[in-house]
Amino acid sequence: MASFVALNVEPEDDSEEEIDNTKEIQIEEALKLYQSALKLHSQGPAFYDEADSAYDALFDSEIFNYYEALSESKRHELYGYSLPTDQETTEESLNLQSALPAASSDGSPSTLPQLLHLSYKNHGQFLLDRLTHELSLTGNQALYQDPATTSLDPQILITAIDSLDLFTEALERDDNDSDLWRRTSRISGLIGSQRIARFCLEAILRVSGRDSNPWLQADGLDETFAAEDLRDLIIGLQDKLSESQLPNFLQDRKKIPPILRKVMDACPRLPATSYHVDLRSLPSCRNVQLSVPFRTWTSVGQTILQHITRELQGDIEQGFGVSYYISLPGDDILPVDIPTQNAYPNDILSTQNLGTTSLAHTAQRPMHTSSDTTIGVAASSSPAIDTIIVNDNADVVQEDDHTADVHVETPELNLIATVADGAAEQGTAVVGQLEQTNVPFDLPTRKRTLETTGLPENGENGRVRSKRIRARAETLPDEETETVDLVRHYEDLLQDYIQADHWLNGIIQGTTSKLGMPQSKVAGLLRSILTLGDSQEISKAPGEESAMLTAILDFKETLSSWDLNNSTLLLRRNNAEDSMSAMVGGNDSTFATFLEYSRPGLHKPTSQQSLSGDTDLSEFCRNINQSWATLDDVATEWLFSLIQPQCNESVVALGPSKTPVSKYLEYAWPDALKEVVVGVLISQDSHIYQTLQKSLESSDRCALHVPRTGQSDSPYIDLTRLLDLVQTIFELHLDIYGRITNPSSKIDDSTRAAQRDRLKRWAGLLSLIVDRCALNSALAPMKLISFRYLWSSTLYVSLIDPISRDHVLLCLRDLKTTFEEEGSPVFELQNNAIMPELSVEAVEREITKLTTMDFFAKIFDSTKQDPLILIESLEPILIGTNARDGSPYSDRSRLQSSIQNSVAEALQSDSGIEVGENSELAQFSSHMTQMAEFLDKATVSLRLFLWRRLRTAYDAIDYPPMTFLCSMRSIQLILEELKGPVYINEIREDRMIRLVQWLGSLDDLLIRVLRLALDSPSAFDCLDESNLRISLLVCVDLTQLLQVFVLWEDSVRVGHSQAPSHPGGPASTAYKVAMNQFREMHVKAWMLQYLVFKEAMSQNASFFPTLKEDLADYLKMLHHALGLRGYCKLSKKLFLKFTKTELFSLQASEDWELDMAQIIFDLYGLKVCPNNTVLVDHGCTPENLDRVSAHELVDFVMKQAERTNIKDLLKTDLKLVIDKMQGMLGAPNPKSLMFNRRIINTYLKQPINPLDMYRCLRGIGSLSGISVLTEHALLAKKRWYYLLGYMTFAKFRSQKRVSPTPTDELDIAIIFFRHDLEFDTEKWETWYRLAQVYDAKIEEDTTWNADKLNSHMDDLVVLQRNAIRCYMMAVAVAVRLADASFETVSKISDLYTDFGNRIYASSREPFSMAAFGLENHKRFCNDLRGTYERLPFRPLHTRQAWIFASVLYRQALIDKPELWINWYMLGKCLWKIHCSPVTPDSQAGFQDTLEAYTKAIQCVPEKKDSRHLDRDPILEPHYKLVSFVHKLVQRRHIFPEDGCRFLDATPYTAKIPHIQDPDDWESYILSVLKSLRAADKANWHHRIVARAAHVIYDDSSADIMAAHGARHELTQQTFTKTMNIQVWKPEYERAGRHFVYTRRYVKFFVMLLQQLNDRPSIESLGRRVRKKPGDFLDHPSVWSDVCLAHLKLLRVQGAIPEGHEDTIFKSMAAEMFNLNTARLEAWAHLPATSVQAIPAGKLLEILRETVELKKTNANLMKSTLIDDLIGDIFARVYEIVVPDLMAKFYDEENRDRMRVDHLLMSSEPPPVEISIPAPSVQGTDQPTARTRSKAVSRRDVGRKAEALIAKQIAVPVANKPKLPTSGSVSMTPVNTGVAVGIEQVGDNKEDSGVRDIPSSAAGSVHDSADDESELSDIIEEEEEEKPIPAPKKPLFPGLMTRNEDEDTDATEDVVEEDLSDGDGGRQGADRAATREGSVLEQEISGAGNGT
Repeated sequence: MASFVALNVEPEDDSEEEIDNTKEIQIEEALKLYQSALKLHSQGPAFYDEADSAYDALFDSEIFNYYEALSESKRHELYGYSLPTDQETTEESLNLQSALPAASSDGSPSTLPQLLHLSYKNHGQFLLDRLTHELSLTGNQALYQDPATTSLDPQILITAIDSLDLFTEALERDDNDSDLWRRTSRISGLIGSQRIARFCLEAILRVSGRDSNPWLQADGLDETFAAEDLRDLIIGLQDKLSESQLPNFLQDRKKIPPILRKVMDACPRLPATSYHVDLRSLPSCRNVQLSVPFRTWTSVGQTILQHITRELQGDIEQGFGVSYYISLPGDDILPVDIPTQNAYPNDILSTQNLGTTSLAHTAQRPMHTSSDTTIGVAASSSPAIDTIIVNDNADVVQEDDHTADVHVETPELNLIATVADGAAEQGTAVVGQLEQTNVPFDLPTRKRTLETTGLPENGENGRVRSKRIRARAETLPDEETETVDLVRHYEDLLQDYIQADHWLNGIIQGTTSKLGMPQSKVAGLLRSILTLGDSQEISKAPGEESAMLTAILDFKETLSSWDLNNSTLLLRRNNAEDSMSAMVGGNDSTFATFLEYSRPGLHKPTSQQSLSGDTDLSEFCRNINQSWATLDDVATEWLFSLIQPQCNESVVALGPSKTPVSKYLEYAWPDALKEVVVGVLISQDSHIYQTLQKSLESSDRCALHVPRTGQSDSPYIDLTRLLDLVQTIFELHLDIYGRITNPSSKIDDSTRAAQRDRLKRWAGLLSLIVDRCALNSALAPMKLISFRYLWSSTLYVSLIDPISRDHVLLCLRDLKTTFEEEGSPVFELQNNAIMPELSVEAVEREITKLTTMDFFAKIFDSTKQDPLILIESLEPILIGTNARDGSPYSDRSRLQSSIQNSVAEALQSDSGIEVGENSELAQFSSHMTQMAEFLDKATVSLRLFLWRRLRTAYDAIDYPPMTFLCSMRSIQLILEELKGPVYINEIREDRMIRLVQWLGSLDDLLIRVLRLALDSPSAFDCLDESNLRISLLVCVDLTQLLQVFVLWEDSVRVGHSQAPSHPGGPASTAYKVAMNQFREMHVKAWMLQYLVFKEAMSQNASFFPTLKEDLADYLKMLHHALGLRGYCKLSKKLFLKFTKTELFSLQASEDWELDMAQIIFDLYGLKVCPNNTVLVDHGCTPENLDRVSAHELVDFVMKQAERTNIKDLLKTDLKLVIDKMQGMLGAPNPKSLMFNRRIINTYLKQPINPLDMYRCLRGIGSLSGISVLTEHALLAKKRWYYLLGYMTFAKFRSQKRVSPTPTDELDIAIIFFRHDLEFDTEKWETWYRLAQVYDAKIEEDTTWNADKLNSHMDDLVVLQRNAIRCYMMAVAVAVRLADASFETVSKISDLYTDFGNRIYASSREPFSMAAFGLENHKRFCNDLRGTYERLPFRPLHTRQAWIFASVLYRQALIDKPELWINWYMLGKCLWKIHCSPVTPDSQAGFQDTLEAYTKAIQCVPEKKDSRHLDRDPILEPHYKLVSFVHKLVQRRHIFPEDGCRFLDATPYTAKIPHIQDPDDWESYILSVLKSLRAADKANWHHRIVARAAHVIYDDSSADIMAAHGARHELTQQTFTKTMNIQVWKPEYERAGRHFVYTRRYVKFFVMLLQQLNDRPSIESLGRRVRKKPGDFLDHPSVWSDVCLAHLKLLRVQGAIPEGHEDTIFKSMAAEMFNLNTARLEAWAHLPATSVQAIPAGKLLEILRETVELKKTNANLMKSTLIDDLIGDIFARVYEIVVPDLMAKFYDEENRDRMRVDHLLMSSEPPPVEISIPAPSVQGTDQPTARTRSKAVSRRDVGRKAEALIAKQIAVPVANKPKLPTSGSVSMTPVNTGVAVGIEQVGDNKEDSGVRDIPSSAAGSVHDSADDESELSDIIEEEEEEKPIPAPKKPLFPGLMTRNEDEDTDATEDVVEEDLSDGDGGRQGADRAATREGSVLEQEISGAGNGT
């Protein structure tokens, strides 16, 4: 429950925790819902609806969302195979089964699982009950009662499936409900699933039977009914196998009684289904237990031997009264009680029974049954019983763990350690022995459970398991199910590898079957063999193939237990050959070494069965345990049990009667057992010898006491057994001595001497026994003993005594004679290496070995190195001994004949000796045959060495075919050895070591043979049919063997197997190197197999009609299999490079291309995948692409590029590959292409001749170049440069551009196309793409701005001419050479279309036929008239260009009649031709034009394209049709009703009614244009708006309302309120054309604005036009029109007459002009309200606008008209304002006079305040001469006009308390700057108070930097052009008292001084005006005084 605790309250420590009982409450609520639903369900159909709602409410409860309430599958889906994150919560929820209240009497569920189970079960039954009720109401009884109904009603089927789901959920909660199983089976049969039905029935019997026979447990009704139903189901399914397994009582049982059959059906109301399934107390003496880990003779012997060894070393003290007993796993044998007296007899091995020890026993000893393999002492209830446990390393420890390091150095121990070294290294073989014997080996767990202790599960006798543990035990899945799921999981992970190997093996088997080779079943079973083991799959393989399975299993086991020793053996290459290299040395050791390596060992598979682990072992242990035996007795008894003859029915018949044989003769011992036997023989030699010697003495005593004529012959029988026993021991000692005395043995001399003494002692004992037997004739028929004795004696003589070879040969021949006299019997002694076989053949082999020693001595002699002699000696012998008999490589029929023929031919050709039967040559041939036979039976090491010598000889003479053959034969020999009996019969450990050595040799041979096959083209010359067949089989076997490593690594890769752990150091490094070597061997083996297969398929080409495809499939599958495993990168990517070369040479089909792309990706990391196929990462490190490899890839890359659309190619990785390849290939040498390049440049620069244009349509036109033979020429021939250029061009076109972009890519494309043409000019597609590139450059230069059109038209003309020239050549070459494929025809149609577009665009504005002009191509001509210039030919006329373009469009329409652009452009050409007749009568009809536009509309795509849903509709043909029809109506060519009918072709007139009255045509056409404009939602089509404006205005141009209407149309889209022009290029409009329309629109709009007197709009438009010259074609002309219109409006609105400037200022003096303009400027600088109040204020605004227009013009247009307007406006202002200023001046003068009189009468002069300065008049004190007056220039007028509108800046004046001079005047501050400039004047003009104060007044909003700059320019010009001062005419002549020149000069000096001041132009102007005011004041004062 949720609770809250205050933050400031600390909880008490002893407060009880809140108990969360939420789940208990939820379970109680669910229980109530369950009871309610069950109650309503039981009340019948009337309450079914309520019951349904109750069940829904029940399943909506929270308990069904619990973790434990979820099904197993749902739980795994949500949480995986682990518990949820909240582990504690989950464990707590798992214990909620006790949360329910106690079970009530009504049967309510008491646990949560039970509640869930019953809820699902009852709900499912409710669905069935409701279904049967509804069906009964419908009355359709046959629907669910007829058994013959094959199809169910959907209602029944759906309800049955729902019920089945609920029953399944219920069964998952409780699978012990038999009734529910029957119902589930019944419903499953109803829906037709017999499998589920059978499973349910079998589940009932299995639940009842509890792992016993379910058929016998069917004792209840449910089980009986289930058994009956299952029997019927099995019979109905015709499962004969299951039916045969039915018990007899079920097959013959009578039918169930009818009374029971009525209740037999679990769901009787549903449609019926039919089917056509106590220990004794121990003594106080000491009994030592020998615990044996495995139930084998070897394990028992190892335990005994190791205990003996430790006793000899002193680690264990045996003591007295110690008895030993053996404990075997799985037995329950108890030792006997210790007897009170000594029961150990002296004759323990008496003659009565040598096999058992006759000791009395009274009880059985307890046997230790623990299988724990750890070192320790087992617990025992009695301290008198010790237990010795053998661990994994076969060590024995004592009870007290005493491990004293005591070593006893004895010869016996040294020999044991040497010979029986396997006994100390059994740790790695324990698991292998366990697998061989199949002994259960369970490790005990430390945790003791109730099941192991056997205690009952209750609270009285012990603790009770928790509910969580019990619930877990119930819900844990079955172990078998988990195992199956795990196997399926790993199979799913390995599925890709399995499939790849299956495909590859399928190709190999298909190829070998065509070649007639036997099919190998090993490949198909290999994975199963490695997964399931040898016991299940070896039997499925044939006999000859099962031999290889041994090596396969050994290989797997070796990989699983790989160690550093294996790595060392593997990495030491050429093991077998290096071991034989030691033979090439001294002559003395040659024979011994040769004899050692030529010993055959086991030549035939043994017919004896291997000694199983449990053969008589239990009886032996029982005899030991029932007796009192010491350790020596136990060891001796164990040895005698193995070598002593036993009475057995399965003995070998050696005579007329059966004789007991020993396990030594009957069974083949494992190598580990042999080693233990040797150890026991050596360690117990004295005890065994004494025992047998006593037995011989006892036999002698018995023979003396028994009469010879007695009836009993038992002493002689015992003597025979004793002879067999001693003979066996002698043979074993002989074998030991032979091993330690061979040349490779490293045993010291002391050990050899000790073994020599033992051998002699046993030889003497054997001789005595043989003599005893010889005295009795009854022993004569013992053939086997005799042969064994003779053979061993011969070997004994040859080993012990140094005798001559002849004596040994005589002994062998006598032995051969003896065998032949007895019928040449064959005896096998597989457990003895020195004499494994006793037969005539074995004797002959030994004889041959001695006789051929001289021959092989010559071979091994290092002084004779002549390769020819070696070849002549070895080849005749080795060629015939290629294989053993019975192997698949065998070719024994040629052995005799090949050797004899080759030797005879060789000798006869050299000496000329004739060959006869009795000749010496025949004898020599026979001798060679004997040597060949000897080699055939020799060891593989010797034969490998001989093949190596032969291979070296052929290497010396450099003959690769025979070198290859020798290497293949060497591989064959190694594989034979792995299949042979010598290898198979070795113990597993030795086999593993031998296998690793052979694998190292195979690796060296693989490298040699693969290098020969790849480098030498003649490597297969010596492979005839036989040798080729052998090579094929060798390759197949080799790949199968190496496939073991691949499969094992796959298993490790997916986690199914575990690789051996090597934490680090040398072992880890060596392991990685060894594994990598195996991978490389695998790859090389498959490569070699491919080469051999290729050779075989080539020699048998008739069997392979699709040879290239088969080879390509082989490489494809092999690459796939190797790539999945990451093997492609091995051996420096040798396989990838080899496969790349092979696939390029094959090019079988298209399937190889994907694999080639994968190979290129693996090699270089380049993705050259066709169709954007995803490539697989094979883990290869990319290499750098070199130039040679790039040339190799060109063809393949070009093929992929040609299949891919150029737009898609730019988006793929193939483009990156092409760029990288081009970077490696480089550019062609320009020197070799200089001539061709010059020809192309000359062609492109030539003017366009109209005749050439028309000739190209007939295929006339070509360029003559020279052939260039370079590597780049091959690239050009493969269209490499064309591809590069086209890709670059396509990349440029695919880019979405919204602003001008560089055209570097187009320049690169031109370079590539030019390269392609420089190698061959006859490539029409290259010419076509080059022309498109030039068109693209033109489009890019004319799309974004008109700068190139206005300033660089010559460059555009060159591009047009180049494009037209390329189009002409492309058409000419295409007409001549193009094929007729669909793709080519489509491209040629596009060529005609683009060519026509280029011609039409060049003929129209803005290009205007400039490309066809000849002004720069005039030629000088000489004739009678002299030298003159003329055009080379008549240029193309505009009409001719349109006619030529129309011809091109018609050609394009032939192949693409549905392309609307062709019809559209054809209509435009036809209309232009129609409108430009040559003569007045040559006008053609307009029907063709109308038809063309109509076709264009019909072919135009729909408004919405399925690929581009947001694409705008194409309106060009619709608008063109409307414009065309409107022109026809306007020109009176058609009537309006005809125009309406023509316009019906466009869908945009569908809703507009037709008209009849011509006056309504304007409204009609405007409606159509409005409809088109509505369709143009993006406002791209500006011509629609312009056309509407012209329709409104053209017919009523004088009407002001028409002008307003046109202006309204244009301002809706084209012109904004701020006069921003919105004209863009539509998608299908020609480049640069929109600038032409923009010029037209601006001129038309200016005309409208001028007509409407809209001066502000035209002023704004002028600014826009002036600022963006790049937006207008012929921008000066457009600007000139705007300026002229603006000037006209200004003059009209200001009522300014033209020439008014001259009227006012022409006769005015400059002095007067300057003075009056100063006053005028002062007036203009008054506040704006004062200025605007008079009429002249409007003129000032017009003047200001005119001046701004002049600034904006910036001399773009000649400013004469602007200057005229400025002068006229200034003159008009002067005319209006100056008279008023003069009148005001006179008024001020009068007031000043009165003020002067007042000042004269006052004592202190008041401050003077002057408002307007008056003209000053100087006195006549200094009269000067009159000069010529200066006239007013236009420049002066312009300056004054600009100064008039310049804004004056206010200059603040500092107020001084008192001036220093008496004549100073106090200044009254004025707020405005104008007042300051006029009134603030003092007496002292040098007053610093005015001049030193800087200006700080802010300018108005109209001030700008332009104004200041213009004013500065005016001042500078004035200074430069300052005229000579002229006499100044006084304004008031009567008041003039001083010289005009002085006044003028003073005024001008002041002005110049102020203007040159640093304060700026405005301050200078202010000061100049102030000083003029001072001058005027002085003049006025002087005039007053004079008056």
